Amino acid sequence: KECDILNVRYTFEFEAYQIARDYFLSHKEYDYFVIATDDIIVKPEHIIQLKEDLSNFKFAVLSGMMNVDEKDYPDGNLNICPCLALKDKKLRHYDWLDKTRLPKDDIFLVKFAGFGLTAVRRDIIEMFPFATDSIFKGKGMQFGASLDFVFCWNCHEFGVPIYVDKRIMMQHLRNHGK
Repeated sequence: KECDILNVRYTFEFEAYQIARDYFLSHKEYDYFVIATDDIIVKPEHIIQLKEDLSNFKFAVLSGMMNVDEKDYPDGNLNICPCLALKDKKLRHYDWLDKTRLPKDDIFLVKFAGFGLTAVRRDIIEMFPFATDSIFKGKGMQFGASLDFVFCWNCHEFGVPIYVDKRIMMQHLRNHGK
């Protein structure tokens, strides 16, 4: 067993993140909150690489990467961007990277990493709660979507760097279960 696992099921996405965050915060023995959504294929080697990276350097946020859509696997758009999209959903455009645009280094900085085996250090989880993009319109935290997008904006606004390890490349089954 490489890590403890908490599966939150049969609830809305926002509530699932709140339940998982609350559980994590109540267990002081955990240093990192790791998000692995239910529509990605995470292999043991991905967990091993993530743990090795985190033991070598205490990243605030470190993520793997995955295809954006099923048609993008393995060589199309990845769930990472060098810049943040606009907060206004009507104007939002993601500048997805693909393998041809990746830096030479295995671990590199991005502004956006969709939740793909994403490790978040305890002090960052304590800094701000998960929220949906409805907060950008002044509505409640739970009335929208794009929790990963809002998380990345919070990181940007609080000066928290987001790193990606390109050796942690997973398959995203985005629409597979529909």
